[in-house]
Amino acid sequence: MDTRESNLAWIIAGILFVLLIVVGYLWYSNTHDLDNVLEDGQEDIGYYRDEIAKHCRGPEADEEQCAEDMEDLSDLLREFSEDIDAAATTTLDANAEAD
Repeated sequence: MDTRESNLAWIIAGILFVLLIVVGYLWYSNTHDLDNVLEDGQEDIGYYRDEIAKHCRGPEADEEQCAEDMEDLSDLLREFSEDIDAAATTTLDANAEAD
């Protein structure tokens, strides 16, 4: 075996190892724990609830900002629902594998 071939084999093995680590990290970081998703969602929803109360009622009411806050909350709830579905599926899959 030639030294060039040996070096090339080690370079390819190193690149594959780095790619494996990157894919593993992305896969691990993509899974969400249901409790964390719920906690984060409650904080975000609470923030928008306060913003809506501030911009939609009282002496500082601003119809344009109120409509924008409502749209933002709608988008957030849509994303929250998708995150809950993904986390619940991940949790159910993990529980099924544990049984």
